[in-house]
Amino acid sequence: MCVILLTDLIYFRFVFCRGSYGEYKTCADKTTGKQCITKVVAYSKDNHDAVCHEFEILRTLRQGNIIKVSDGFIHGEQLYVMCERLSSINIVQFLCLQKTYREEVVAQMVRQVLDAIQYLQYYGIVHLNLQPSSIVMASRRRPFVKLRDFTHARKMEDFTPLRVTAAGYPDFMGMNFY
Repeated sequence: MCVILLTDLIYFRFVFCRGSYGEYKTCADKTTGKQCITKVVAYSKDNHDAVCHEFEILRTLRQGNIIKVSDGFIHGEQLYVMCERLSSINIVQFLCLQKTYREEVVAQMVRQVLDAIQYLQYYGIVHLNLQPSSIVMASRRRPFVKLRDFTHARKMEDFTPLRVTAAGYPDFMGMNFY
């Protein structure tokens, strides 16, 4: 029997973001040198469905304005989801860092978000936690956004009404949640 350790495959650099569900670490594949971001979430057999839900949704999505997931695996008591590398700033931080910006640039970013939401709607997926921290810049240099954090996302089956528990910040929820 051959045992391969996680540290033999991936080099973890540092934690750059912590959230209520886990943490994001920068890492690199030791064989290819390709850099990526890994979301690390506590895992047990009791919370398998809840923890793997985000990975199951993201691995099927192929749209330019939605974060790409390359791999996911369970190692010990943690789930590792390997994602493409993005900048660590959200859309509001990006706009605040600009000295000036044109209406066309903001309109372009809004269109990118709407394109991603339209793609999700076509495949019957509801994000349910769309807020500035979920809209991240792909690069600090150009205005290209990507949606991330599909922790609360749900797949609609046959477009029947879906009851969900309100989650996230009330400031960013739709009026129908109050």
